[in-house]
Amino acid sequence: MNNNGEHGVALALFLLAGVFYILGWVGSASVLSILGVVIELAAWISLFSKDRNRKPD
Repeated sequence: MNNNGEHGVALALFLLAGVFYILGWVGSASVLSILGVVIELAAWISLFSKDRNRKPD
């Protein structure tokens, strides 16, 4: 992991997904939980696409 902040977007998406999971669980709203899953998938894609496209130091 580098210190250039490349993983900041993925971390923010993971945290946002967690918020939607909690809101979906507390409010018994499956739509929010599904939205959390979609956001988490976007976070994983963002994380791996950043690593794959990163230039060697």
